[in-house]
Amino acid sequence: MDFEIANMVLNIGKTTQSFDWGNFWVAISAIATTGACIISLWQTKQSNLKKIKLNFCDKVEAITPNDQMGKFISINICNIGNRRIIIKELSIQLEDGSKLILLVNRTTLIPVNLPQALDIEDSIELFFEYDLFLSSIKDAFDKKQINESSKIKFGVRDSSDNYVYIETKKQVQEYLKEFEKFKEGKNDL
Repeated sequence: MDFEIANMVLNIGKTTQSFDWGNFWVAISAIATTGACIISLWQTKQSNLKKIKLNFCDKVEAITPNDQMGKFISINICNIGNRRIIIKELSIQLEDGSKLILLVNRTTLIPVNLPQALDIEDSIELFFEYDLFLSSIKDAFDKKQINESSKIKFGVRDSSDNYVYIETKKQVQEYLKEFEKFKEGKNDL
């Protein structure tokens, strides 16, 4: 005991620093917990996003209600998210900033009314008469709302006013050539 007291007296004023491993592991634990919280919040936000997938086809043939063979374009809208979505509008986006809204309840093979609700993994296919589509493209071109080297850009607007777009593979000039063939009476679109 006397030896300990003597050692204490001799070491007065001297400080010894040693690393406290207990505080180190507390700090690491706090950093890991913060990181886990950030990742958890990010994953929650990502999983609740509305996701829409669009497919476009311009070579659809179908028998119309009056038993005639008709040519159509089709746009498939699919809900690939995990929330119900409501489709409010389908349009062609024009280069001058305007848009050409497609009236799906009048120009489609199967009448559909918008807004249209799509549950999870649900889809809807909209068919538009090919000659009306070509006429609309020609009209927009004549008004200088699109140029012939661009592609047609379709937009779908959901209930959150978010847009999803898809472009055609063909350029406007190819559709204009098809329109001229159609106008001349060559129905081999």
